[in-house]
Amino acid sequence: MRKSVLLSFVLILIFSTAIQGTTRYIKVDGSGDQSTIQAGIDASSTGDTVLVGPGTFTGTGNRDINFSGKAIVVMSEMGTDSTIIDCQGSFGDEHRGFNFTSGEDSLSVLQGFTIMNGYYDNGGGIHCVDSSPTIHENVITSCYNGGIYCNRTFTIIKNNLIYDNSAGFGGGIYCLEDTSAITGNEILNNWSNDGGGIWCSSSLIDITGNVIKNNNDPLSSAGGGIYLGSGTYSVISNRIEDNQGIVGIGIYCTNSDVIIRYDTLQDNRHYPQSGGPGGGIYCYGGNCIIEHNIITGNSGGNGGGISLSSPDTAKVRYNQIIGNDAIRMGPCKLFESRERSLSSNSELYNPTQGIAGCPS
Repeated sequence: MRKSVLLSFVLILIFSTAIQGTTRYIKVDGSGDQSTIQAGIDASSTGDTVLVGPGTFTGTGNRDINFSGKAIVVMSEMGTDSTIIDCQGSFGDEHRGFNFTSGEDSLSVLQGFTIMNGYYDNGGGIHCVDSSPTIHENVITSCYNGGIYCNRTFTIIKNNLIYDNSAGFGGGIYCLEDTSAITGNEILNNWSNDGGGIWCSSSLIDITGNVIKNNNDPLSSAGGGIYLGSGTYSVISNRIEDNQGIVGIGIYCTNSDVIIRYDTLQDNRHYPQSGGPGGGIYCYGGNCIIEHNIITGNSGGNGGGISLSSPDTAKVRYNQIIGNDAIRMGPCKLFESRERSLSSNSELYNPTQGIAGCPS
């Protein structure tokens, strides 16, 4: 019996070790188990970990890094303050941080890096196509053509700091034909023509528990904080504030089924002389459910708080809509607080400025 128990223990230990895999340590001077981060990935197998020591990593093998479809963890030893991927990308010399293009799944994990100075079409920081990695606890900054680009993926984007990035669409995060989860991130100070913080189209996306702040949409029309087009979306328990733009400055929705619930939309404001509809939220077509939100201090054209192009298909209820400002009313039908569609909203101050319904 004792031998049987001992043999079982040994087998469990062997099995556990196999599951844990091998850890390969990468040093900035190239003297680790492998000379570069890419070399560490190339030498790894399913379940392995590439552990990256502190320092600023540059050059071939430490940028344009490809997971090559492997279910491995690539993580820093000391965290984002100490471990930096400096892509050193520029016009004519394009480089990004990481590529996920080989069918990676959620067991392909990128964690704990600062990725900076990427310059590349479709994601200067991270590029994900036909893959579904986990991008966790990273800093992505100063990247041109967007911080994170996702197309046909189910990427888990969680607890990252994404700031000071720029793109034509989706300065912080871009999702096309996508089913990603965007959770617990800080998305700050990003810039684009549409969707300064987040841009999504033809997608099914959950946007939950993020801070989306001070993103800018200065030149075009839609979504300083979030742009949502032609898809199905849930926007829940986010703080969306101090974004700037022209139309739907906090959240812009077009031809989509959207649930906006338990969010705070505060101080999202139009650029001077550019006040389009919806300082807080603008919904054009589709079906919008807007409930249990705090919508305050926003400004726009028609509907400083909320503007609806199809008010008959929208449900606006149980919100606090307070102290928003509309610079003009235009031809829109204005909803008073006594209207049925608004009867269950509380503390609806200045109703003609809080919500406007603008039938198409």
